[in-house]
Amino acid sequence: MVILMTAATVHAADRPNIILLMGDDHGWDETGYNGHPHLQTPVLDKMAARGLRLDRFYSAHPSCSPTRGSVITGRHPNRYGTFTPNCSIRPEEIGIAQILSQAGYACGHFGKWHLGPVKAASPTNPGAFGFHQWLSHDNFFELNPVLSRNGGPPTRFAGESSEIIVTETIRFLKTARMQKKPFFAVVWFGSPHEPYSGLEKDLALYDNLPEE
Repeated sequence: MVILMTAATVHAADRPNIILLMGDDHGWDETGYNGHPHLQTPVLDKMAARGLRLDRFYSAHPSCSPTRGSVITGRHPNRYGTFTPNCSIRPEEIGIAQILSQAGYACGHFGKWHLGPVKAASPTNPGAFGFHQWLSHDNFFELNPVLSRNGGPPTRFAGESSEIIVTETIRFLKTARMQKKPFFAVVWFGSPHEPYSGLEKDLALYDNLPEE
């Protein structure tokens, strides 16, 4: 599941702000705005109503790393060499954040990377692909996640992973606005990938689901 939202605050000719969201193993119909009878996704519903909604599209690949690499590069996995999950992207590839960075955008990545290690020494970390800031994980993460900030040592954060990276994203967006820069924020959630864990207050929303 991918949602792309653009927002221009002054004139249409200005560079739009871009927020790109991706849920992990998130089915196309598993949102309120696509008519799911039980799932509650009010924020995604609002973003879909106000942003760019894609209803007819092709996925470059049915699994994780190749899909993410295609989103970053705009190329098919056969062209950039990432064919399976846990397969790093090639360092020589050019990503969209590199291009937007050259155009004056503040670029941030938050959440699951899965295109190589996120540590500072890695030639395939988010920073190597044009992101000025990142709070990211090499692979899957969920409750109380361990994340690396800008390639630094792994740090454990207390709480639900989606809330943590959204809070970090909002901080990044506010800073970019104060600096009067257009922003490109990539937010790749660890949810709703199995094992389907969650905070009690969130799980309680679905206590009365029908058995079927």
